[in-house]
Amino acid sequence: MTYREPTFQELFSNSHSQQLAKVQSAHFVNLSIAKREITGVLKEIPTNLPNPKPYKQVVFERSSASELTTNYIKINWRVIIASAIIGGVIVCFVYQINEQNKKNKSKNLLN
Repeated sequence: MTYREPTFQELFSNSHSQQLAKVQSAHFVNLSIAKREITGVLKEIPTNLPNPKPYKQVVFERSSASELTTNYIKINWRVIIASAIIGGVIVCFVYQINEQNKKNKSKNLLN
């Protein structure tokens, strides 16, 4: 026994009606503004959604995350380098102040 494949409307009826309402409202608004009439636009209003592409045709790029990271670094390299330098200088100052405080405490303890 073979079964037919259920349609998008049968599987996701609520989502289908919401998407169809979006398509119809966009069509109505765009054409009513372009044609400056309401009755002519209602005759051409879509009653079905366009067929979605099957999932087999969808290609996911695996390198998209690395491309995003590379592009971010290319765009913001000056800020990244400046932040690293300023952060390093601040860490050095804090380290030196901490060392001086330790020396002062050890001198105070000896006196």
